[in-house]
Amino acid sequence: MIDPTPPGARMRWIWIVLAASTAVLVWQYPEQAGVLASKINRIALGAALGVMLDRAVFPYARPNEVDDEAAWMYRRAALMIGGMLAAALAL
Repeated sequence: MIDPTPPGARMRWIWIVLAASTAVLVWQYPEQAGVLASKINRIALGAALGVMLDRAVFPYARPNEVDDEAAWMYRRAALMIGGMLAAALAL
């Protein structure tokens, strides 16, 4: 049986929209390409910092087959969002 929504199907559209909007911005305003790359890099590094902070503070809270609680996902998402927000607002 064919799965109508394979894993990552929704994310594929988000990446397509992100790539298309970035291409339009760079085409429309080529002088701002460096600023756009810098902001994207800053936000991605903030997300990575949030994950690293989560792994450092909670070393044994990992997803596995036995533990089906989703509380760790919310905590990790909150730390990632906090890192992204802090990095985006940094000067």
